[in-house]
Amino acid sequence: MLEPWTDIDEERYNRLMEKQIILADTALGRQQEDFTKQMMSRNATMSEEERREMRKVLEDCDAAV
Repeated sequence: MLEPWTDIDEERYNRLMEKQIILADTALGRQQEDFTKQMMSRNATMSEEERREMRKVLEDCDAAV
C-alpha cells in the first residue's frame, strides 16, 4: 500500500537531486574500469596485426570526437 508523500520525503528527494553522481561510483563505471583493464591485459598477448587493427579502431574513434 502506498503512503502519502510527506515533507520528509520531499527533503530526502531534494537532497538526492542535488547530489552529483560520478560515473566511477556506479556499476557502469566499475564495469568500464574492468573492461579497460581487460583490454590492457589483452594488449600484451596481441599479435602485431591485431595491434595494428586496434590502433586503427582507436584512431577512428579519436577522429570521430
